[in-house]
Amino acid sequence: MTRGSAQIWLNGNVNMVRRFHVFHGGKGANLDIEAGDGFECYLILYKATLPPC
Repeated sequence: MTRGSAQIWLNGNVNMVRRFHVFHGGKGANLDIEAGDGFECYLILYKATLPPC
């Protein structure tokens, strides 16, 4: 989150957040956001791989 505030549900666990919060959810995680005014965030999706041996 970069600005504003929100309620975040990550796999059913609720958190009240303001700017500068970071969340990490694993594969298949459920994310719900109830945003307040001026809420801004980044969502980064990635796939981790192991280097070949």
